[in-house]
Amino acid sequence: MGTLAEALDRALTARRMSLAQLSRRLKALGDPVGVSTLGSWRSGRRVPQYDKSIDALIRVEEILGLEAGELVSCLPPRRKPGPDPRREFGEFFELSDAQKRLYGAIGFEDPYAAAVTGYAYTVDYAEDRTVSRLHAVYYWKAVADRVASVPIYLGLDSPLHHEPGIEVRGGCLTKVLYDDDGHLLVGELVLPQPLALGETAVTEHTFTGVRQAVDETALLTVAERRTAQASLWLRFHPAAVPHRCWSYTETADGRERQRVAHVDGSLQVVRQAFGPGVFGFEWQWDDGGHRQPAR
Repeated sequence: MGTLAEALDRALTARRMSLAQLSRRLKALGDPVGVSTLGSWRSGRRVPQYDKSIDALIRVEEILGLEAGELVSCLPPRRKPGPDPRREFGEFFELSDAQKRLYGAIGFEDPYAAAVTGYAYTVDYAEDRTVSRLHAVYYWKAVADRVASVPIYLGLDSPLHHEPGIEVRGGCLTKVLYDDDGHLLVGELVLPQPLALGETAVTEHTFTGVRQAVDETALLTVAERRTAQASLWLRFHPAAVPHRCWSYTETADGRERQRVAHVDGSLQVVRQAFGPGVFGFEWQWDDGGHRQPAR
């Protein structure tokens, strides 16, 4: 059968269709998927995991004139999030091969020794519609004894052109590594003192100067286990405020997409007792597209 990456590459090559052309066709049919995401499917760096992405993959089959299921059947078995909040962290979502390789290179023996019990993300978008700043607060609880460090992680849809600034609180950042393509950053944050089983900690980290040109009008965050509270706050430059916005949620019970309005150029949501699942926002700018990043 082969992998999705192999099947998608064959189909695109046979039809001489570029990723940009495919992305435009998907958008016109109501299933917008960015070029960078399509590229990650074609390279094998990622595969569609959630219903929305799989629906888009079905649409790709139609656009490329493939038999129904020709691409979807190449997907690995899904680890559908279950409702049981007592399962161990990491049971629902496996680390990617790139994450495993980088954590191994750092010497991080067990990135799941501390569980995330809550988190808050704040993301700033610049005038040119690129991500200029990402701030994260994490609440940890040790599920093993003597947890000395916790991971930080930044996954991107397109490669960084330079290393971002990283500022941390609640620990000391000792090691940071990037994957070969520049799409993934992982690091080790050493805590002030080891956590005993059941003890908690709070950490913060901020990425600045990311300046990643995005061709996707969505930001979704994954709650890998039941979290007491999870929040997302998107803040847009006054010249880059979206024209239309939607909230998106997907759990084991299904998915929901609702039209929402920004408030003073920002979108925010707080989920209580949420997960495992995905939530976030989608949007459109008034021109329906994206402005080229400033040079």
